[in-house]
Amino acid sequence: MVEKHDKLLLAEQQLEAACVSYSGYNEFRDYISAITLAGVASEIFHQYLKLNKQKTIAIGVADVFKRTGDSIAVPKIWSALRNLSINYLKHRKLDDPLYLTMNSQKEARMMILMTMIDHQEAFKGQQNPFIRVCAYGLEQEYIKEIDKEFPEEKIYYKDIAVEQLKSSMRMFLAGQYAAAITLAGAADSVLTSLLETDGRECFLEHVKKTDGSSGALGEFRKEVNDMMSINSIKHLDSLEDRYIEADILQNAVGAILKTLPNYKILDEEAHNKSVEVRAFLRWCKTNLDPAIYHVDKI
Repeated sequence: MVEKHDKLLLAEQQLEAACVSYSGYNEFRDYISAITLAGVASEIFHQYLKLNKQKTIAIGVADVFKRTGDSIAVPKIWSALRNLSINYLKHRKLDDPLYLTMNSQKEARMMILMTMIDHQEAFKGQQNPFIRVCAYGLEQEYIKEIDKEFPEEKIYYKDIAVEQLKSSMRMFLAGQYAAAITLAGAADSVLTSLLETDGRECFLEHVKKTDGSSGALGEFRKEVNDMMSINSIKHLDSLEDRYIEADILQNAVGAILKTLPNYKILDEEAHNKSVEVRAFLRWCKTNLDPAIYHVDKI
């Protein structure tokens, strides 16, 4: 059902989901998805505060630099903070390496803590009990491990994409539809890039050829992503842009269903054995009209 949604509240839900992914409350500790979800929430909070001329964590850090005699632009601070592997977990260029080098736990914790600061400012101090408890736990963990070495490791893009896709299905089945959209969108972007690097046709490319759609593939992808709110829930370009009208549940279904074929093309055996895939498709077959969604073909 199409409803009006507040992007601030959707961002808050994604911050909650990031905390769940980090802490493993649902028995699946997933630092990669925690970074992605906190990153999207951070983008919304940051843009909202900026539009309202309120202080953000980026401005706060810049002020510290100014007091020490250094002058540094807020956009540079913001870029440095957000590049805790956020962009790289959602986007991969064709000529990029097949892996990232990072410590996902350290970066997830830092990204969530930074996002919590802007969240508190955006909601004018109104406490979200769940986020408050998570913040206390993360702060204590940070203090305890402040001198701990966090070795970096290679994390392959295929694993990054698959983990985010699996998390999107777990989030969906738990009713976290905004988080499911974000993670499915990130997974699809990476999987598509991996297929293109390997010289194989991605799902949307196949759909475009089958439908005989004109225009560039990139434009077709954007059109599909816009239909599923993949882009709109992670951007706040103006105060008038704060609300969107969308069927978040159906968009989450669509975002996941368009990603699953790419997973199957890349690794059919793993796709078929995935517990998350089987559980999600079982939900689809039980709740969706097969004449519209063609779930049996996935």
